[in-house]
Amino acid sequence: MVKAKKRRATFALYKTEFRLQRKSSIWWLGVLGVLMIITLLMYPLVDMMMGVIPEDVLEQMEQAGMSFEFGGVTSYLLMQGVQTLALGGSLFLCCFSANTIMRDFKGKQSELLYTNALSRSDIVLTKYSSCLTMTAVFNVFMLIIELVCMCIIDIDGVQIVPILALFLYSIVLNLILVNITLALYLLKRKGGYGIAIAVPLVLYFLGAIAYAVSMQVPFLSYLTPFTPFYDITADAPFDANLYPFIIYAVIAVGLFIWGINKFNKRDFA
Repeated sequence: MVKAKKRRATFALYKTEFRLQRKSSIWWLGVLGVLMIITLLMYPLVDMMMGVIPEDVLEQMEQAGMSFEFGGVTSYLLMQGVQTLALGGSLFLCCFSANTIMRDFKGKQSELLYTNALSRSDIVLTKYSSCLTMTAVFNVFMLIIELVCMCIIDIDGVQIVPILALFLYSIVLNLILVNITLALYLLKRKGGYGIAIAVPLVLYFLGAIAYAVSMQVPFLSYLTPFTPFYDITADAPFDANLYPFIIYAVIAVGLFIWGINKFNKRDFA
């Protein structure tokens, strides 16, 4: 009987998370979806512009590590996906996860929520599961948009395996950053969206810098989970450097466990 009540309370909290954030989530998903559509629709124009650049200039760009030779819509998506999918998705999902915690400390709701029969760990893990669900929803939503647009633009250039690699890398990155963001809010308790915005932005710009100077300072590529996105190619989609994912996954899990433990000891009365 007690377990049944606990399951009903957990499921009710899970549904509440989506109901309270439904409108903002639809707006976020819509905006990022439109950005992805615009990005893909620009491919014919960008490809045409690259075709008029002299070969000697292209060679100089390649020597400087700035090759923009797409060779098809899939290669173009792999190059542009780090902005819309990796950065845009992470910003949305980190803000979503932050709001699940921030909202409980407005109007003294925490006194009611975190002092009832449902344990704090159960509440946090239920909120966490809602973030995982939204991560999956976002990536599936974007995958469908990508495939539809790419088939319209250049169906012969669609390569499923590299697209799936980008999809999987995006999910892993989103989960890592969501874990880190939630953990930091559990540790801090109060604050706005600053952490949720700073976490993906700082790591993204660190990734851009690491990519630009990777030949001179190789170790920088291990300091950001965005690194694998720069290594995806149509010919070898799964040959990316995955060590940054592993490093940050360990950091994310450790922070999350520390955050829950500290959260459980906090006085909300």
